[in-house]
Amino acid sequence: MKQKYGKDISRYYANVASNEGPDNSETQFLGGSFNIWNKKFPTASSFSIEFDFQALYPTPLHMIMFSAWGINGSGIFDEKLPLRYGLSTELMTGQLNNYRISYFEPQRKTANLRKAPGRKLLLEGNDIVSADPRKTYHCEIRKIEDQISYIIDGRTVFIYKDDKPLAGGYWGFRLMPCASGAYDNIKVYNYNP
Repeated sequence: MKQKYGKDISRYYANVASNEGPDNSETQFLGGSFNIWNKKFPTASSFSIEFDFQALYPTPLHMIMFSAWGINGSGIFDEKLPLRYGLSTELMTGQLNNYRISYFEPQRKTANLRKAPGRKLLLEGNDIVSADPRKTYHCEIRKIEDQISYIIDGRTVFIYKDDKPLAGGYWGFRLMPCASGAYDNIKVYNYNP
């Protein structure tokens, strides 16, 4: 990582107070999750993203991000935007507008819908995909204008109506460090409501 990011590698770490280390601090990993964006097919304002998901490791957390654009109206890959290193603050409080649904969090047992910028928690629902990690689940995120639905195996987990909805945009998956899952049968449909 030092070769790729040079001095920016420090963005991944922080010195925190402890009884260890020569200066009573230790270096702690801040994050740096894997963000896998679909660059070729941004969605329209109304769309559906479907996929099959199976957890391959009991460590959470998995997320899907959608309706993502730069806050200045640019694409998320615009070189004028600051570099991103996979940290949550860059996606949720930085230069991007987007929604995010987090799932497979067996201890929390909730699937959370958030909106950025601001990391606003819009809604919590039952985290069905953490019930049986050996099972493959069919997941669907459906956004029809101002309404977002999260559906697992044909069962609606939640529906949220946003009074200030984001348009369509880029979408992708976000995996926390150590998270591992199988994603298959990914399908994206754009709708004209």
